[in-house]
Amino acid sequence: MTQFLCQVRTLVDSVSAVLGRPLLLSARVAPTLAYNMKKGLDVAEWVRRGLLDFISIGTHWRGDPSLPVEQFRRDLAAALSCTAGCSGAAASCTSGCSGAAGCSCTTGCSGAADCSGAAGCSGAAACSCTTARSGAAACSCTDGCCCTTARSGAASRSGADGCCPLPIQLYASIDDGGFRSSLPGAPREFWTHGAFRGMASALFGQGADGLYLFNYYFGEFQGRNGGSLTLDPGTLYCRTISPELLNELGSTETLRRRNKVYALSEDNVQYGIHPNTPFPLRLAAGPKDSGLQASSRCGKPKPAGVGEGLQSAGLQNREAAAGAGSGADVELFVGDNVLEDRPIRALLFVRKTPGECLVKCNGVPLQRPVSDFAELAAPGDAGNENDCQYCADDAARVFGKDQYLAPGQEVLVLEVPVESLLQGVNSFAFIATDAPQTLLRLELALIYGPVATNGYF
Repeated sequence: MTQFLCQVRTLVDSVSAVLGRPLLLSARVAPTLAYNMKKGLDVAEWVRRGLLDFISIGTHWRGDPSLPVEQFRRDLAAALSCTAGCSGAAASCTSGCSGAAGCSCTTGCSGAADCSGAAGCSGAAACSCTTARSGAAACSCTDGCCCTTARSGAASRSGADGCCPLPIQLYASIDDGGFRSSLPGAPREFWTHGAFRGMASALFGQGADGLYLFNYYFGEFQGRNGGSLTLDPGTLYCRTISPELLNELGSTETLRRRNKVYALSEDNVQYGIHPNTPFPLRLAAGPKDSGLQASSRCGKPKPAGVGEGLQSAGLQNREAAAGAGSGADVELFVGDNVLEDRPIRALLFVRKTPGECLVKCNGVPLQRPVSDFAELAAPGDAGNENDCQYCADDAARVFGKDQYLAPGQEVLVLEVPVESLLQGVNSFAFIATDAPQTLLRLELALIYGPVATNGYF
């Protein structure tokens, strides 16, 4: 695959030279280096050779609302920083180079008028550098395939915590996918507008340089609906993919104070890739007065996953058992600056098996919501006091979180004090108090205002 990509890179550069302008080459790959290697894709080597202009990580079709962008950035930076046998710059040397000088092409390269360097280039005659690569100050080659470390626009910003700058831009994918219910015959539960915003905010917050939208089609919006949204009366969510969302998803600034939903999904495996989730998470029953020990967090961004003492977020075994009374922590990344742009309310939705459950957010106990949501409704759809269309007790329906529930499943809805939330990782501690339970899905809705002004959930 690496040699194939070398050939594609050479072809793209040759066409670019004819056109007199740079053509960018990208690849959409799995969300971890390990998964890519299992599929025969040595992404670190591609970046090391400068074969791509930017990369995008994701899981195909179904999508993952909690892609491990920051972890991918760290792993890729680590893979590039130390290469066996290479004492030169990590991004421009490959295995077997004896130093920076040995990684440079000379004028003996075919078409390499712009290649810089001195004698000592291994395999120089086989190099195929061109002058079309923007910023191609140094062409590295050891096996007949050239690379550069300075492509136009290829420099990536640092990660969410200021660490791990990369020599290439890192994008993250949002698929049309959605959740998949365990209810037999149930259709896909497509992402809502709030989920799209939540995913975009989380990806940017973890250091993504941009977004890749997969299957972002306007068929329903432009076809069946004639340019309008599909809305269920008495609800606050929308699943219709619309052009207007594109005005919001592109940056953290346009996402500010927009209603959002952050999520950890069920374990829906796609093409052998598990989503970044701790679920299903099995809880053993403990006494009601056993208390919950939620880890204290400074709010520094890191990938979403499970807390201390449980299995990592994700990528091997999806079930973990919490001992009686010990509780279980689940971590969810929030990209919003909740101190500067504080939501007016926040709700936690947990799809689970039946049973009583105590929950804390960053050490703060959560309670069921008591006030309704009529003030958030679109004009003309506020219902009336008699039918209580937007009652707190009906929050799961109002926000669209009760769809396609399988037998033996329920949705726990809790009010999250907004002052308890952090920008970055938030720890939700759970304990089952009356019977063993299984947590299946977690969603956090940040409420900034009415859907007419702050967007549908």
